[in-house]
Parts: sequence; structure tokens; C-alpha cells
Amino acid sequence: MVVAGLLGGSALAGEDQHVLADASVATSVTNPNSSPSSSETGAEAVSDNLTTSDSTQQANSVATSTGEVADTSVATSSEPDATVVAPTAQTSVADQTVINSAVPASTSVSSVSAKQTRAASVQTTDLTSKYTGDAVTAVSVASEATAQANSFAAVVTGDSNVQSLAAKVNTEYDKASAQQQLVEYYSSLAVVFDDQSNATSLTAALTSASSAAAAASVAASNAGSTGKQVASEAVVGYVNAVKETTNSAAAVSSSAAALYNAANISLASAYTAYQYDATNSDVFAAYTAASNAVVKASSNSALANSNATNAATQYAVALSAAAEQNFDMVNSAYVKAQIMNSTAAVNNTATSVAATDATVAASTAISLAVSDACRFIEICCNSSI
Repeated sequence: MVVAGLLGGSALAGEDQHVLADASVATSVTNPNSSPSSSETGAEAVSDNLTTSDSTQQANSVATSTGEVADTSVATSSEPDATVVAPTAQTSVADQTVINSAVPASTSVSSVSAKQTRAASVQTTDLTSKYTGDAVTAVSVASEATAQANSFAAVVTGDSNVQSLAAKVNTEYDKASAQQQLVEYYSSLAVVFDDQSNATSLTAALTSASSAAAAASVAASNAGSTGKQVASEAVVGYVNAVKETTNSAAAVSSSAAALYNAANISLASAYTAYQYDATNSDVFAAYTAASNAVVKASSNSALANSNATNAATQYAVALSAAAEQNFDMVNSAYVKAQIMNSTAAVNNTATSVAATDATVAASTAISLAVSDACRFIEICCNSSI
């Protein structure tokens, strides 16, 4: 910008053609509080970042190439160089043209600044993408640890230590999520400062984004380690829960078996009635209904028994997994045992319904057979009289 002041003089003096520096132009151009003119382009604004030494060198280069002697006292003054010095209204388009033409086209002030801006934007994008990605990964890790810890805590509800540790895992997840939001916030600011060529603020924003991403990773690590403590503390109670589920399935299976036996007894009664009154179609129909109900009871009782057996197998798996500290397998065994128990309960209900149907059908068959027998006896008695 000092170059603009040196070359912004209005005339050449005498035959010696010495450049007269316009003091008013030099003062306004080097003023850090001056504002850019309406005609200034983005590339020209970036070019104002040139240091005083660079400006002086360019001014001397112009003066040497024309055989003129330029006064560089302003450029070499002891005043501090402005970080960003924008052209003012006193710096004409013609003056800026002179500045650009004084430097080879391949390395002009405008082209170099534009390239630097593009390079910085790519670098900023890469960094913000990295920090954002790290934060997303951290939240994902913390989320997985939280889900597992909560699943253990939901099963071992009576263990206060497990509940406390699970709460800590959730807290670490919340921290990771909060840091992720900060990463996104500072990354957005970094892009804005990059566009503004505000190097100081850009650096601060990137540093803050990096710190937030690191904090998110720490929180995720804490969530993971605490989650393992939850699993370790809960595994005994968890295996016991699998055992309880297995016992429940076994009890359901026993119930189904008892119902099936009751259905068989009912069927035997229906069969007896049918034998005594085989010619009665209603008795036969009742006997057939009882027989069909017993078949259903038998099928569902067998299914209940199978599910109880499978639940017992999962208990064995849970014990083995706990010994190996394979918490995922323990959890899987518990889930499967729960499914087996629930299915066995459904089978038991179906067996109960079938057994009831068999009992009702048998009662109907017996009632009809007895009724026929009574009529037969009555007929016999009347005929004898």
C-alpha cells in the first residue's frame, strides 16, 4: 500500500522527472483505519496484506525500471505496519493499475493473494472436516457404550453400583455430544474468518475446534472404559437374570405338560362315553372335539418344552461368556433366553386353551352318553312293568 502512496503522486517535476510523493495519499493509504473504496475487488483487498518491506521493494523496482528516483522515506519509516491496509478513495484505479503492472504477470500482487486465499480455504476445509469427523466418531463410540451400559443396568436393577456407573457413562455421552456441537460451531466460524482473510480469528477458531474435538474423544474414551466397568459389575447379576428366565421357561413348560395330561384324561373319559353310546352322533362329535383339542395341547406342550430347553442352553452360554468376559455374548444369551421364555409362555397359554377345550368336549360326551343310558334304563324299567 505504501507503493500506492509513492506512485500516487500527481506529476513529474522538471526534466529530471523525479517522482513527487503525494503526502496526503501516502498518509491515507497507510492508515490502518481507512476503509476500502467501492471499486476495490476481493483480490485487491487481499493484496493489502503485503508488508512494508515488500511494498518498498516494489516501489524501488518501479523507480529503477523507469530510471527515476523515488522517495522511499515513507516506506522505511519507523511506524508499525498495518496488518490489513485497504485502498482509500484517494487511491485511484489508475494507481492500482500501475502497482499491478510493476510486477510480472505470473506473480502479480492480485494473483498471488488470490492463490493464497484459495490455498487457505482448502486447508481450512480439510481441518474443519477432520475435527468434525473426529467428533462424530467420538459421539458414536460414546453412544454405543451408553446403549450397552443402559441395557445392563435395565436388567440388574437392584445393583446400585451398576446403576451409578451407568449414569456416569450417560454423562460422558452428554459431554461428547456437547463438544461435537462446539466443533461444528467453531468450524463454521473458521470458514467465515477464512473468507474474511482474518488470520488471527481463523487460527483461534481452528484451535477451539481442535480442542473441542479432542475433548469429545476423551469423553468417548471415558464412556467406553466406564461402560466396561458396568458390564464387569453387572455380569454376575446378569447371568442370574438369565438363570431366572430359564427357570421361568421351565416352569411354563411344566405347566403346559400338566395341562396336556389333563386333556388326555378328559379324552379318555370322552372315549369311554363314546364306547357306551357309539350310535349317538352327538357323543361321537364330542369325542372327536376332545380328541382334536388334545392334539393341539400335545403340540403346544411340546413347543413349550422345546423353548424351555433352549432357554436352559442360553443360560449355559451366558455362564461360559461371563467366564471369558464376553459381555456381548452374555447380553445375547439373555435376550435369547427372554425370547424363549416368552414363546414358551405363549405355548403354555395355547396348551391351556386346548386342554380346556378337551375337558369341555369330554364332559359333553359323558353327559350325552349318561343321558342315553338313563333313557335306556327307563325304557327297560317301563317295559318290565
